[in-house]
Amino acid sequence: MPGDRVKDVMVVTAREVLAYTAATLTSGSVIDRIPPGSQVRLLEKRGAWSYIEIPTSDEHVRGWIESATYTPLWPWDMGLLP
Repeated sequence: MPGDRVKDVMVVTAREVLAYTAATLTSGSVIDRIPPGSQVRLLEKRGAWSYIEIPTSDEHVRGWIESATYTPLWPWDMGLLP
């Protein structure tokens, strides 16, 4: 489906967002500050946490961030697709 590539794209809206190795604040960090406006791809959601992929120039980094720190790139409604 053409929209599958964009429906999971999120934009970081909070400041000082850290990506963690596990869905807890006490785990180690993968990336120490994801700037607001950064695009990430949502892979999985678990309670208040989301497992995301962060595109980088070398490789894609994956980690857990708090779900309240991002918003969808644009509202997504499957009913609007042809």
